[in-house]
Amino acid sequence: TNAQERVKLLHWQLNTMLTFLRVQGAKLTHVKAEWYLSLSDFLLWSHLSNFEAGLPTEPEEVLVVKHEKYSSQAWVDLVLQLAKVFVLVKVKPPSLSLLTPILTNPWPGPCTAEKRGRCWGGCLTTTRLRGR
Repeated sequence: TNAQERVKLLHWQLNTMLTFLRVQGAKLTHVKAEWYLSLSDFLLWSHLSNFEAGLPTEPEEVLVVKHEKYSSQAWVDLVLQLAKVFVLVKVKPPSLSLLTPILTNPWPGPCTAEKRGRCWGGCLTTTRLRGR
């Protein structure tokens, strides 16, 4: 029917979009295209895919819970990966010389008794517990 063809086409388009994003570097291997369908389309897709595979269909209540559980997380993952792939890639520091002090002066390491004055300054002597 028309609705079945529409859902198949929509699923194919979502699969194509996920493939494109994965090629661009998005980490979306755990996401399935059907999680981006509306609930009614998801139910129809589940019945179609199970019927074509010769599998028994799951009860509608189970499918609704699955869709609610995975759909919202899939959308969050998609938005975060879109930001990573298309926005953060474009962000570049104006000059790497701004990072030079950070790269050449790493964390001094554990604070030993000899270095305690440099690590903590005078804060240990001024913040003693009062009345205890």
